[in-house]
Amino acid sequence: MRQKLPSSTPGGRLVAVALAIAGILAVWDPLPVPEKALARLQPALAKAPPQVKVVATLYPLAFAAREVAAPGVEVSLLTPVGAEPHDFELTAAELADLREADLVVYLAGFQPAVDGALEEGHRPSLDVLHLPGVVPVELRSPAGELGEAPRSWDPHFWLDPQRLAQVASAIAERVGSPARLAEFQKKLQVLDQELERGLAGCRRREVLSAHAAFAYLCQRYRLVPLSAAGVDPESELLPRDLQRALAMARSAGVRTVFSETLVPSPTLQALARELGARIAVLNPVEGLRPEEEQRGEDYFSVMRQNLAALREGLECKP
Repeated sequence: MRQKLPSSTPGGRLVAVALAIAGILAVWDPLPVPEKALARLQPALAKAPPQVKVVATLYPLAFAAREVAAPGVEVSLLTPVGAEPHDFELTAAELADLREADLVVYLAGFQPAVDGALEEGHRPSLDVLHLPGVVPVELRSPAGELGEAPRSWDPHFWLDPQRLAQVASAIAERVGSPARLAEFQKKLQVLDQELERGLAGCRRREVLSAHAAFAYLCQRYRLVPLSAAGVDPESELLPRDLQRALAMARSAGVRTVFSETLVPSPTLQALARELGARIAVLNPVEGLRPEEEQRGEDYFSVMRQNLAALREGLECKP
């Protein structure tokens, strides 16, 4: 039988103190608190993927990249919200963003300042214009048909959801998640079907706008694009261009002219007055306005608003 030392005796108290100290030493962690926290985080940090910075120069490209991005990929939009992307000029901070990016997703020829910066910086980039699924739709402005302007092309490929799906696939090959790509492409397929059904039975097929931005949309859904000016939304409209657009619109029986949201359109106001037509909004989805971003709008919601505007303006069947 073990002998107990009464704690009331001096010897007992010494033994009790010694045992207590021994117990403290047995569980004491010699690392300071911050070092202990870091030590506990090390396994998680070791598993975390490296941060990959992707800069997309246009809203549709940034939207697609964010939708398919893998964990650890950070996507930023270069063109500020509400800015007119055609005339976008780079600030020093935006140039730095391009130089620091691991991948730049852009559309060659759409923003000359971006093209120049990438040529100088030699950053890893993805030019979506030259992807197999994006075939440029060439067109001529009214002046071009008279020999005063060169042939141009419509850059707004994203107005065809099938082409945007091809671009999303190319982005996902570099920085994306296969599961997220499949989910995004499914959403685009649903949108495409809605547009196909919604624009199938329309009394009119002509889409009259000032800015030649809807060639892809019209090509995909068998509509006829009519524009008073060329691709540049700020190009000067000559009087004879206006007369030509009026002649085409009257011949087609146009009763609605389509204006954009980011670019004021005095041309369309003049056309509407001459035709006695109403003005409706058709958004090329080059970017979001601040109020649209605050409302939580995105590519899908704006495209569905476009569908509603087209159905009303083209007098489509319910």
